[in-house]
Amino acid sequence: MNNRIRVAALTQLRAKGMSYIDLARMTGSTTEAISRAFEETSNRGGISQLWSDILIALDLQLTAIPREKNSL
Repeated sequence: MNNRIRVAALTQLRAKGMSYIDLARMTGSTTEAISRAFEETSNRGGISQLWSDILIALDLQLTAIPREKNSL
């Protein structure tokens, strides 16, 4: 997951007053897995089932939009 998505998810987590423990319960995961998901910094591509579950639990969605010509 890229950093922009990670930051958006953390912002939403805080706005909802939730902890990693809460998110783990909602996703059927462990706090360790949630922590690793938020700390992982590689951009290996794709979206894991855990990230899909995290976004759903936080009422977030991914949206694909055309990138501006000069942005990376």
